[in-house]
Amino acid sequence: MARVLVVEDDAQQLGMRCMVLRAAGHEVTAAQSPAAAIDSFRDHRPDIVVMDLRLPRISDGEDLLRGLGPDARVLVLTGAALQTPPLGAARVLKKPCSSQVLLRAIAEMA
Repeated sequence: MARVLVVEDDAQQLGMRCMVLRAAGHEVTAAQSPAAAIDSFRDHRPDIVVMDLRLPRISDGEDLLRGLGPDARVLVLTGAALQTPPLGAARVLKKPCSSQVLLRAIAEMA
């Protein structure tokens, strides 16, 4: 299973995503802000980062993508209509997405 960092500013959504990922056997670390996410990324070196793009603004998510750097494998979750993944993201899933879709995407990326 993968080491996953989940970044979400909505505490309820963060808790639900972490619960689903842990139930599937992943080792999960959580962060509610870009600054906490960068610290966690450096400390835990996750295999995959699953992040909301609006933290709470899209620019916060874009700044986080730049801050994580080129070594990060990032799966972006967003309600925004994007034609292409943001720079630094390997994959984008449109919210809302089912737990099965999220788990399948993580398995493909791991």
